[in-house]
Amino acid sequence: MPDLYRLKTTVEAMQLIPGTDNYKDICDWIHGVSRGFIQVNHDGDRKVYFESPLAGDQTVIPGDWVILHADGVFRHCPSTKFARIYELLEGLDD
Repeated sequence: MPDLYRLKTTVEAMQLIPGTDNYKDICDWIHGVSRGFIQVNHDGDRKVYFESPLAGDQTVIPGDWVILHADGVFRHCPSTKFARIYELLEGLDD
């Protein structure tokens, strides 16, 4: 039976929060590194689409996360996967 390992890395991340306009903050954050744009769905929820140089086209739906990895690449991460892999680092000075 193989052993289980946890990913040991620190990343910056923002969640696309359903029912809010924080998609603007995410696009501002991505801007300059990747091309990002917004699509409004018929039900009013917003998705963020962006192109990542190494990871390709990315689609972020409400509840999911955008992660900036140490290699400087933004990637999409579904909320369920994010919750399994990452935990918030608290008490760090900005």
